[in-house]
Amino acid sequence: MAISVSGCSSNASVDEPTVSTMSSGGADTGGGNGSTSGGTSQLPPGTLTAAGWDDNLNFAWYQKDLASPPMVEGVPMVPRADRLLVEGFDSGGRPLAGAAVTVGHAGQTMLAAPLAADGRLWLFPEHDGFQHGDAIDVTATINGVSVTGSARAGDTTLKLVAQTVAGPPSAFDVAIVLDTTGSMGDEIRYLGTEIAGIASALAHDYPGTAQRWALVCYRDVGMGDEYSVRTFDFSDAVTLQKEIAAQDASGGGDYPESPELGLDAAAHLAWSSGSVARLVFHIADAPHHAGHEQALIAAVDGLRNVGARIYPVSASGADELLHFTMRTEAELTGGRFLWLTDDSGVGGMHLDTGLPCYWVTKLNREMVRMIEMELTGGEVPLATGDIVRSVGSPMNGQCRLADGSVVNAL
Repeated sequence: MAISVSGCSSNASVDEPTVSTMSSGGADTGGGNGSTSGGTSQLPPGTLTAAGWDDNLNFAWYQKDLASPPMVEGVPMVPRADRLLVEGFDSGGRPLAGAAVTVGHAGQTMLAAPLAADGRLWLFPEHDGFQHGDAIDVTATINGVSVTGSARAGDTTLKLVAQTVAGPPSAFDVAIVLDTTGSMGDEIRYLGTEIAGIASALAHDYPGTAQRWALVCYRDVGMGDEYSVRTFDFSDAVTLQKEIAAQDASGGGDYPESPELGLDAAAHLAWSSGSVARLVFHIADAPHHAGHEQALIAAVDGLRNVGARIYPVSASGADELLHFTMRTEAELTGGRFLWLTDDSGVGGMHLDTGLPCYWVTKLNREMVRMIEMELTGGEVPLATGDIVRSVGSPMNGQCRLADGSVVNAL
């Protein structure tokens, strides 16, 4: 059962002055066209539209998708039917945000990661090295207090209660993992205009919360690109905005790129320890190369280990493999899949996800909302004025499908 913690939508504006968006060259054949629909144009912040979907909230529905993966090479298949949710609470029922968790079997540690602000950690026993029926021993430690519990591979939930008092995170780390190949010109320019407004909105609503921002840029290997991966470790939002502004969209050469290198580099950033919200926004328009899917999953596992949740953002020109892979990134780490939509009229066509229930809003609002949820540990509803349109007619955050099942649009 989901933890119900009330949130509130951001009251601060995330808009910044209009900046010029230039088209970018490059030989990349993937994703978008590298320019806005008008080539050189004025692209105000708050222009791009996006939607989101949580496969962990809709796991029964998701398993149907997992049974019919894209019929292409390179699909990252991870066993997930045995998913186990570990939840930690203090004696007052508050989530154990930041608790250090070790997961083991027969004295061997299989996974070590912190709990997020909602007190949750998703385990995938077969993927994490357990056999069906194996004992899964879990210890959570916070404020010098430890609590231990056990489950079996095949169980669905394990709840731990520690005799201490926990609180929400007092800081957040956000890493932007960005495809900088030739087709990503619009997204790079847009993102550079948005960061200051996003950071300001969060500073307004969470004035005592420390912010750190990092950037990882990646392209491809074997294509003669200037670099395969380029890392800018955690700093402030002003520095991040300058770093993004200094990037150009170039190279790539073919459709697939090397996101596994970007995600792996993100796992090795200087992430904060303790009770800190940790997020990765992976923004891309093309998938990995076939044969690199295991390296990509290993990179995702590296981010699980540091407690970073991935919120991938699919840009224009994406294919089914990218969507399937991004949903995998989000689900394994406890994040959400985000995708740009055609509602803004900017860029190329955006692939229809086929998902049955969601709201379309502005990308900047959605990014703020995801960070807010990682800070509060609960759902942060969209304000009515932030909804551009809806799919599936959500009522109170849910849609009833034709077969009678219910899915969540939260």
